[in-house]
Amino acid sequence: MLAAARRRRSGAAATGEGGLFATRLVPLVVTGIVMMAGEQAFPSRRSADAVAAATTLGGLVLGLVMAAVSDGAYHDDGVAHYLYARWAWEDPRYLLDAWARPGLTCLLFPAAGLGWVWCKLLIVVVSALAVWLSYLSARRLRLRLAAWVPLLCFVQPVFLVMSYDTLTESAMAFYLALAIWLHVSRRPVWGAAVLSLCFVTRYESVALALVWAVALVQARVRPVAYGLLLWAPLIHNVLAVIYTDLFPVTYFFESPQLVEYGAGTPLTMMTRTMAAYGPAVAALGLVGCLGRWRSSYGWVVPACMAVHLAVHSAVYWLGTHGSGGYPRFLVGVSPLVGIAAAGGLERLAHARPAARRTAVWTLALVVGVLWLGAELEGEPRDEAWIFLLETVRPVVRVTAVVVIALAVWWLTMPGEQRRSTRVPTPGRILAILAVASATIPLGFFVRPHGLGPSTRAIRASVQWAKDQGLEGRPVFATNVWAAYFLDRRDVLLPPGSTQPLDLAQPGTLFIWDAEYSPSERFGITLEAVTGWGGDWRLVRANPVGEQADSLVRVYERVGRHPPVPGGPSAEQRFGASGSGFDDTERESQASEDDV
Repeated sequence: MLAAARRRRSGAAATGEGGLFATRLVPLVVTGIVMMAGEQAFPSRRSADAVAAATTLGGLVLGLVMAAVSDGAYHDDGVAHYLYARWAWEDPRYLLDAWARPGLTCLLFPAAGLGWVWCKLLIVVVSALAVWLSYLSARRLRLRLAAWVPLLCFVQPVFLVMSYDTLTESAMAFYLALAIWLHVSRRPVWGAAVLSLCFVTRYESVALALVWAVALVQARVRPVAYGLLLWAPLIHNVLAVIYTDLFPVTYFFESPQLVEYGAGTPLTMMTRTMAAYGPAVAALGLVGCLGRWRSSYGWVVPACMAVHLAVHSAVYWLGTHGSGGYPRFLVGVSPLVGIAAAGGLERLAHARPAARRTAVWTLALVVGVLWLGAELEGEPRDEAWIFLLETVRPVVRVTAVVVIALAVWWLTMPGEQRRSTRVPTPGRILAILAVASATIPLGFFVRPHGLGPSTRAIRASVQWAKDQGLEGRPVFATNVWAAYFLDRRDVLLPPGSTQPLDLAQPGTLFIWDAEYSPSERFGITLEAVTGWGGDWRLVRANPVGEQADSLVRVYERVGRHPPVPGGPSAEQRFGASGSGFDDTERESQASEDDV
């Protein structure tokens, strides 16, 4: 089952050539920084700035290197977002595309004309800026361990690997970090204006408007400031209606029931905080959220985290809006999690024994709840992430036992001995948890994004078409990588419609792939393809290894039969049920070099 889940997963990238290097290096570097820092509280602002700047610079350099050597994506949506930004140079209406998210497309647009790698490098810089702004916010919130914030951001495995891909969550993290910094810097109106960009980057983030409205009331701003919260989606909807005849706001009222994504439980997204942030940072972040904040503006940080988690938990649990429940959906608030984790670490090292005792109890409770959640999620409906839970759960078990045992031991000490004992101190707690949190999740995730078997098969098929001089023909495909390798924007079939195939002229090519074509959004199963008869013929089959999702076939239309009056529609003809994989061996197989 784990092997099948690895083959079917759509959220993790393939291993690149530098995977082994990153797997060994990153945990050692992180652990080394922690050990060298020890229990320093960075008493001077200058030393804190130096440590935070060095950590941020280190994360920036790592991201730039990974972006430069990556030829794939963490998720296929990354290349799709790049293509929309690139195509906007030819047709500016792509800047308004609701699926592509204008908040990201407009950000990538200047670099997209130069190539995908430049877009990745831009996101690396943007992610590093989000981390640095989070440090500045933590300093404004008077956190004594604010200098830990950059490290606590970069050890979040999914945030780090997405910092060198082109996905919406990284752009949202930047906008949100900038909005928080402006707000805690006593510029709430500007913060509201920047936050509005989140709403056209990740649509579910519109729920944060409720948090910000309360914050604006607290700041006693003029009524016009409340309107700034909605300026970005308002302009987007007006321009989209004028230039594309679409009304993006209607997406909020649509609820597609996509079986392929499955559904979760109320605990699913909470459990996946450990996958997104790492077990240590997730636990420390929750401890920080449950404590007191010195600044009156500090409550905005845990409030945004709670609302974001609640929205994704509800959407995936109820199965609305086609959510896949991926851990990457939680990355939009990763900079805030770093701030909260620094607060949790500070509370564990509090000078007052009573406050320190409360923090230890809270940590033990939080770790216990996360542990329980991981156990209850042992049989998730979403098989694509079984491998991730199987990777994280042993770490959670060990960490939970260590933390809970340490808490019980310390809390059962005699009163005088407990007051004089500096256990747990920040250096020791973070050192223990960082090793567990960084070695497994970071070692698994942090590597160059490579091309998976299915993507390599698509590339080989496109290269074959070019070698045969066929790339100039009409081509249709369901996989976005076909559009990328062909460098054409007339390739992708619209989801839910097979009419272009039914009306295609003789000579048209169709690139069928086992990952997307038979999915619910297209419904073009292999069984349906074999029933096309004389209309289409197989000209190339490209299985890679023994993985079913790497199977790619190229069909050519050789005839066009007139529609039969009263006969089945295109959707009925192409959307036959069944996977059709049982017919694979009975079809004539063409090798990679045969036509």
